[in-house]
Amino acid sequence: MALTLRSVTRTKRERTILALSKLAYRPEIDGLRAVAVLIILMFHLDVSQFSGGYVGVDVFFVISGYLITRLLREDVEAGDFTFARFFGRRIRRLFPALLVTIGLVLFAGFLMLTPGAYSRLGASALFATFSLANIKFWLTTSYFDEAAGLRPLLHMWSLSVEEQFYLVWPGLIWLLMRWGGGWRLPGCILALALASLAWAQWALGGDTSLAFFLAPARVCEFAIGALLVWVPSSSERSVGLRDMCLAIGLGAVAWSAASFDAQTVFPGMRALVPCCGTALALWAGNTPRLGFVLSNSVSVQIGKISYSLYLVHWPLIVFYKQLKIEPLDWGDRCLLLLLSFGLAALLNRHVERRFRYRKEGQPGLPANRFVTGTALATLCVGTFSLFAVQSGGIPGRYPEAYRSLLREGDRVTAEDVATWGQGKCYFGGSFGNEHDFHEYDRESCLRLDPERPNVLVFGDSTAAHLMHGLQTIHGDELNLLQATVAKCRGAKAMASPGNCRDLHQYILRDWLPKHADQLDSVVVATRWEKRALLPWGGRLIERIQNRGVGVVVVGPPVTFNTATATFIGARHGPGRVHLQLAAGERDLPAFRLPIEGVVEAVFEMEEELREIAARLGAGYISLIDKQCVASGCMVAAAADDGHPTFIQRDKLHFTPNGSIWAASKISAEELLRPGS
Repeated sequence: MALTLRSVTRTKRERTILALSKLAYRPEIDGLRAVAVLIILMFHLDVSQFSGGYVGVDVFFVISGYLITRLLREDVEAGDFTFARFFGRRIRRLFPALLVTIGLVLFAGFLMLTPGAYSRLGASALFATFSLANIKFWLTTSYFDEAAGLRPLLHMWSLSVEEQFYLVWPGLIWLLMRWGGGWRLPGCILALALASLAWAQWALGGDTSLAFFLAPARVCEFAIGALLVWVPSSSERSVGLRDMCLAIGLGAVAWSAASFDAQTVFPGMRALVPCCGTALALWAGNTPRLGFVLSNSVSVQIGKISYSLYLVHWPLIVFYKQLKIEPLDWGDRCLLLLLSFGLAALLNRHVERRFRYRKEGQPGLPANRFVTGTALATLCVGTFSLFAVQSGGIPGRYPEAYRSLLREGDRVTAEDVATWGQGKCYFGGSFGNEHDFHEYDRESCLRLDPERPNVLVFGDSTAAHLMHGLQTIHGDELNLLQATVAKCRGAKAMASPGNCRDLHQYILRDWLPKHADQLDSVVVATRWEKRALLPWGGRLIERIQNRGVGVVVVGPPVTFNTATATFIGARHGPGRVHLQLAAGERDLPAFRLPIEGVVEAVFEMEEELREIAARLGAGYISLIDKQCVASGCMVAAAADDGHPTFIQRDKLHFTPNGSIWAASKISAEELLRPGS
């Protein structure tokens, strides 16, 4: 009984000594943080050798699970634990730098982003401010889709997961420690880890974003770190064993970063590789021989600013890409690295450390002032973010002429797709209104006219987006038929069950043999984005020609590295536009994006596809020749009211006005002259 009372009634001095002795600083943990943030940086800088660099987030989760659980255990055992104290430390640690980063991103977006993009940024900022960014991105995007690369606050999802962990974990540890000691607590944590892993693996079978973004699927990663608290220290083990564990652990993290990619089914079971590797490295500690890999001064210093570095690097990359439009080269990567480290050092010194410490080793701002200031800052950021959303991205930043242009947005809309024949002659799209082949309106879409030349437009969305313009420009002269389905290209798509195979089999096996003598030509248009499609394209041309019908091939669509509206919004931001108008530049010329901004493979595919068409005696229509000159490619032109309007606003699809513009550049003879 005396021992129990003594442990409960330890003096404050004894508790402090105990806590300091057990929670001594471990430089190798900062070294692990450096590893995590650097592989994330390389991944976000599009360094191909780090295609799985997103596992750096999992390394952070394991480290957090270990440190927080160790701290909680020691505080509870020492009798010092209070929820107010714990949450106060977490808020001081995370929120000042977080709020400053969100504020700076909102300011940069105000100067650069289109109204649509700024409205989405406001929504992201609002959710990130209240630690819900992961839920926002789960509902609206996939981490690996093209649109994700345009979201300056996408990386906030992991911080929201961590903050949600901090909300639940302290109470859980406190309750379990009150319930009983021994191995009950680690046993419960192990059970939670297994349940989380099972749930993540199950979720991957359906909604992969659910498993990627939501906290329940990541609990196992925090728990792996937490379980280390009950593993006996490695200090009494042989140096050789510790070196081996450190090497295996770092090797597992490095292998994951190098071999995983966007197609890897993740997290689930595969997350165990980097997570267990991190746990091994944590257990091995600062070994005498290999420990310098993590505990050297450079790694430690990077680790100390890793939180600030994580915060600033992704918005920098996103905004830089929007300004540059071309893919990043090594000069760009080096510049972005320098900028990221420079801004991170400033943020760490003047915000992160300032609010945690007055001077090195001294407590930070008094609690009442800090709480009041944080609450006010949160309210300000949240209110402005909400205003950005509700105002539609604050379109008043732009003069009216530009406002009417940028109001159109920077992505294909459901209204656009309706002009493609969605649900009637085009199906399989993903604009909240998906349709299947059985809904294909064969009678309407394939109605032949004995009085006019019959032209079948056949392909994917890049065929469908031409239909509105072709009908408008040539509808009186030609009878245009349509058979189009989303993402339908290549032998693999033809062989896989689904809309694509169903449509192709129906047209090529059933309909075309019966009506070939009534067709004047088949216009084949698809997104010729890679060389592997060319053999399939050649076979498709020959198969149609073998039925006695001429073929006209539409070349690859002009495809940009960045959504066209996003680039124009960044290059012609509100500040620059107002300066131009103030200087007397009242005319708004047709917009052209630099030729360097076009995906390089498009030009290679254009040459090879043109050769294939010529060899097979098929006609060829080059969209590149019609849309581009040496200085750039047109993406906007004057509408009937004199205001500019986009002809292309995402990376490759025509708007309804753009479809009309493109069709006006294509003569009826081009659609009817296969091989001439």
